[in-house]
Amino acid sequence: MPDYPHLAARLLGAPLMIDARKGNVILAALSDRLRVAAPSSPDSAPETRNEATRQNLGGIAVIPVVGTLIKRGGWMEAASGLSTYDDVAANIQAALADPLVSGILLDIDSCGGECSGCFDLADEIYMARGIKPIWAVANDSAFSAAYALASSAERVFITRTGGAGSIGVIAWHVDHSGANEQAGLKPTLIYAGAHKADGSLDFPLGDVAAAAIKSEVDRIYQIFIDTVARNRGISPEATKATEAGCFYGENAVAVGLADEVGTLPDAILALSTFISQGGKPMPEETIPATQDAAVQAAAPRPAGYSHAEAAEIARACIEAKRPEMAAELLGAGVPIDAARGKLVDVLAAASQSISNAQQPSAGATPAPRLDAASIYESRRKTSKGE
Repeated sequence: MPDYPHLAARLLGAPLMIDARKGNVILAALSDRLRVAAPSSPDSAPETRNEATRQNLGGIAVIPVVGTLIKRGGWMEAASGLSTYDDVAANIQAALADPLVSGILLDIDSCGGECSGCFDLADEIYMARGIKPIWAVANDSAFSAAYALASSAERVFITRTGGAGSIGVIAWHVDHSGANEQAGLKPTLIYAGAHKADGSLDFPLGDVAAAAIKSEVDRIYQIFIDTVARNRGISPEATKATEAGCFYGENAVAVGLADEVGTLPDAILALSTFISQGGKPMPEETIPATQDAAVQAAAPRPAGYSHAEAAEIARACIEAKRPEMAAELLGAGVPIDAARGKLVDVLAAASQSISNAQQPSAGATPAPRLDAASIYESRRKTSKGE
């Protein structure tokens, strides 16, 4: 049976945001192809379904986030129950642009997956709060990378048997050297660069390579902690105190990882009611204590904007690497042209500050001026792949 080196590179020695039980199941299923020993008696993780398309249910776009999550997949997701961050992002963007959609509900049933692409999508979801109401339901699993996405929604439902959490990062390494010896194989690596062969599966994991992998795991873990803390309006310390634990039903609500116990239909009904009331803040007794006041204020679509106008301002802020300005601009009712002008001013000021700090030598070519035309021409070229 052939080896799958590319798949192995994505599963072994790389940080993953996936519940360990699901990781064991994947390794067991691919043990022959990846030449790894199947984990002994792996704990089973909840099975997930793969439904790639969104549904419009009475103005609510229900977007499935199901199966193991990867950045992009091609042929793999159809046969392996995978979902890609790119596909989920495309569904969200389509729902934001759809005039028949008033709100978005993420129907999540996933134990997590790859780190790559997860936080970019989490930021997109977080910013969509100011364009259309976007909620999530753990139906039934929202673990690790899947929870990073769920937490980005402004309100999170969880079923009675549903789980949330596993806010942690993990990496597997498999040493093939013993198996190679038994098979009479003696691999030889020829390489340049002291760390080029770090983490090779054909040799024991050295201290330096192990430290490098651990350092990257810790770095991504901190991004995960900070992302959830921002999304849920709780402190990084409280988020870290969960110690990557999994919490179910009302226990997830108690620790601040979810807002309400309810089914997918419950969440659809609640979101529909929220929208029919003009997207007004919920009664004080129903607002979770963990929710940040500024986030609550920015959650509904601001009055005076069309969905397209609000989406344009939010996208401009994201593309200008100033996502924090979206809530400020939308909340103040700044017109689109004025919002673009403010972004240009902020970027120009930042560019000038960097230029002054670098103190270019006499005769050096000056940095290009950041103006509205150049920013939006860059956007056009990027969108067309130029």
